[in-house]
Amino acid sequence: MSGFSTFAIVGLGKLGSRVLAALLSHRSASDLSIRVLTRPDSVHSQVNHPNVTFYPINYENGPLAESQLAHALRSVEVVISTIGAGQNDSAEVKRLVASGRHIGDLPGFRSQSLVARCARIAGCQLFVPAEYGSPTHVLEPRGDSFLRGKRIFQDELRRMQFPYLLVYTGAFPRAEPEPTPLARNTPALPPHPFETTRHHVALFIAHLVLDVPQDALEWGVFMIRGQRREVLVENQWHFLADY
Repeated sequence: MSGFSTFAIVGLGKLGSRVLAALLSHRSASDLSIRVLTRPDSVHSQVNHPNVTFYPINYENGPLAESQLAHALRSVEVVISTIGAGQNDSAEVKRLVASGRHIGDLPGFRSQSLVARCARIAGCQLFVPAEYGSPTHVLEPRGDSFLRGKRIFQDELRRMQFPYLLVYTGAFPRAEPEPTPLARNTPALPPHPFETTRHHVALFIAHLVLDVPQDALEWGVFMIRGQRREVLVENQWHFLADY
């Protein structure tokens, strides 16, 4: 067991809502305290659980956002970021690419950096950045990949001495299929086609932050591909996730 019981989820979109559901479906859910950080205009009335509290954060107003985050993140142990480059950002992505900039310049990822800085000040112990795609810790931060902004953010966490947990999934399917259980870990790649869905990665994240010892999570890099789970960067635990 990780020993963690107080979590903050940044965003409640397609992935964030599933991460929340996965935490609430865990056998230790009754002992958890979950805070959801959303934008003031977000709709979350459909979620009603005594262990879940919503905190609106006005990221457009820097000083106000810092004050709101300081309040929301007090006593939080783990921050799970689920922000992303959504369809509404497609034009902005093209503009950034044309100007030689990177994904870290998108509004959501700028907000993630602010959350991380405030979380570190608040004493949070682990940060799960919005990865959930192809591995980015191997990218050259001064290279030309648009995703290099994620690597730059990892370096930012290292400078803050703020342990991260990176979780990679590969590409999500275009159409989300009906949820299926996350099968036990297998060393072989599953038969094609098998796509890791948001439902699967949410279950995997919940498993990691609740069932795996904290020392195995700090600076850990995990990948889930279908039924296969592996550690890409080993730390002192030499741990292979089995779910």
